[in-house]
Amino acid sequence: MNVFVRGLGAMLLALFMVTGSAQSQGPVKRVFLEQFTGAWCGWCVDGSVVIDNLLAQYPNQLIAVKVHQGDGMEIPKVMADTLRSFVAGYPSGAIDRMLFSGQQTVGIGRNLWSTYVRQQMAMTADVGIEITNVNFDPSTRKITADVTATFVKSASGDLRINLIVVEDNVTGTGATYDQKNFIANNPSFVGHPYYSKPATITGYKHRSVVRSYAGGVWGAKGIIPGVAQTGTPYTAKFSYTLPASYKADNITLVGTVQKFGTAANAKIMLNANEVGLTKAIVKTESSIEKPAMFVAQGSKGSTEITIKNLSSAAATVTLSVYAESSLIPDGWDATVEPSTISLPANGTAKANVTLNTDGNQGYAVIAIDAVSKDPSVIGRVSRGYAYSMTPGMKYAVYNAHPRMNENYAQPLRNRGGEFESKSIDLPLNAGFMEMYPASTFDAAIFAVHHNGRGSLGTNPAILAQISGMLDAGKKVFIAGGLEAYLGIKSTSATNATKSFFESRLGVTVTNEPVLRLQTSANGQITGTIPFQLQGVKDDVIGNGIDYLANDVTNLNAEPFLYYTDALSVNPGSKATPVLYMDENADNVAGIRWQEGNAKLVMFTFDMDGISDEEVKNTIMDRTYTWLFSNASSVEEDSDLSMLLQPNPFSGAATVQFMISDPSTQYVTFNLVDMLGRNVQTSMPVPVSTGMNSYMIKNNGLTPGAYRLVVTGSNGKTQTMPVMINR
Repeated sequence: MNVFVRGLGAMLLALFMVTGSAQSQGPVKRVFLEQFTGAWCGWCVDGSVVIDNLLAQYPNQLIAVKVHQGDGMEIPKVMADTLRSFVAGYPSGAIDRMLFSGQQTVGIGRNLWSTYVRQQMAMTADVGIEITNVNFDPSTRKITADVTATFVKSASGDLRINLIVVEDNVTGTGATYDQKNFIANNPSFVGHPYYSKPATITGYKHRSVVRSYAGGVWGAKGIIPGVAQTGTPYTAKFSYTLPASYKADNITLVGTVQKFGTAANAKIMLNANEVGLTKAIVKTESSIEKPAMFVAQGSKGSTEITIKNLSSAAATVTLSVYAESSLIPDGWDATVEPSTISLPANGTAKANVTLNTDGNQGYAVIAIDAVSKDPSVIGRVSRGYAYSMTPGMKYAVYNAHPRMNENYAQPLRNRGGEFESKSIDLPLNAGFMEMYPASTFDAAIFAVHHNGRGSLGTNPAILAQISGMLDAGKKVFIAGGLEAYLGIKSTSATNATKSFFESRLGVTVTNEPVLRLQTSANGQITGTIPFQLQGVKDDVIGNGIDYLANDVTNLNAEPFLYYTDALSVNPGSKATPVLYMDENADNVAGIRWQEGNAKLVMFTFDMDGISDEEVKNTIMDRTYTWLFSNASSVEEDSDLSMLLQPNPFSGAATVQFMISDPSTQYVTFNLVDMLGRNVQTSMPVPVSTGMNSYMIKNNGLTPGAYRLVVTGSNGKTQTMPVMINR
């Protein structure tokens, strides 16, 4: 299976704030992202993957360009004299040139691009932008164009208009164009699009390179008055002579409206638009009404994808499964048919996404790309995602590194019975969890390796799902060396992540993370720092544990820990310490938490620091024994698996459910409000073994949160959260 989830994990969260959620009236808000990069920057290829995924998700609401420094594509003085103050490191990116709350610089790391792109996309555009009278004279190579700003809401300040000249697929020779690639053969990036590429990529095609800010970095002033009037067009005329080495057919023009101020947080982009210089840009939009499937082992399932032409000209579009952003197990096969569709101007067409599974359980994320490959146009990719998961699973193991399966999933399966047959490994990303909420499982294990750090602790959507599990009396296990610190004290922390740890669990971190590695001056790992891990006396998990963790002699053969967090338990917390470290009982390394039937265990380290299998198995066996003791619930012996689409809904939704017990002849559907009252009950619905479906209708119910309870004729039940909108 393709195990790379870094870019995907961050991006899937946004898929179902669907592309095309732009305002039906007024100008489209297009977010402008400037990636600061260089051919010498080996990590910048990962930034390119993140941007490509974002552009595919939001083809009409995001414009992304690359601003180079220190290579053959640097614009003299632009980075050194102006934009350099935006950059804290490489790659970083400015999103609408906003200085976001909690950030030290306008340029932020790639792990946050998705979050802030979505935040800016949700803003209403106060100004529309049109790029007209575009002309290119091949003999003089002079470009002229007009950029017109029309405000729909009055605005004031130093407002400016700009035209940015961008060239795609830039190539060159020598070190100033050859792209460094730190992903090459890096074991932490197996499955990454750049994993199998060389460490230095010659002939690399640099995407969306900024060639000129025709109005200067801060834009042309004096066009828009100090108070811009609504409905009044303000037009700036630009000209630029294209150097002979630049390829006119690869040039796009980006028009922007900017606001200028002297403060670091006052230089912002209000909106943007783009056109091709010699070719039209063809954009499409991909959407899947029912993206989540339950395809049983050895079966076939399908769903429908709709492609919309966002252009005013007809287009032929090619559809394909994009392997590099898909997660499909070996032995499973995904296809999309037809592979080519004809789209009328502003029209739509449909295709079927089909998944064939083998006899093994698992999950799939299927990325479907749509793009016009006509050489006479600039075709932009749009991407839709379909999902599938083997039905009937009860124990989910979410992980951000394949080794986490060995540490946590295998000890769970070793308990036998349903722990073995109904446990499933799932990707730790909020998009997948949006399709298959964690609260539908009886238990969830969240394991975060250092290479995936922050994928849980800084993700409020995932933490909200964990809270939902606890609300439903479910069982949760968390392990990760930096998740508490990143969720509470880092610049990536939010009020929601802080609240989860400090208020819900009642813990905080006592200081900065503790480094458990020795490194050289250039950052190379040269050794580990062992530390004592001890259990709280007489505790059901920790009693008698006394182990020297991270005692590693062979860095190439043995896993180890990078950092650990030290916790303290807040007064009044429902958490109880079970482990501590560094022979200091105040440095809590593990807690267990209980509220009613809900239970949680959290470790601020992962099992990579424990090489003794007996000690590792003892800790995990005690953890799972405590979690699952007295773990009775109406769902535990259920033979049902459910999926409701759409959810939330306003008028009607379809519930898909799997019946595995042949004795179940019918089921009954009940909607229950948050006070426990049945507000809607169906007649008994005949069912058969296998996949079934039923339509739930909103018969005048008040918008809000409900539970859907499905009861089989054999008395077994399953529940899932439901949200009804207006």
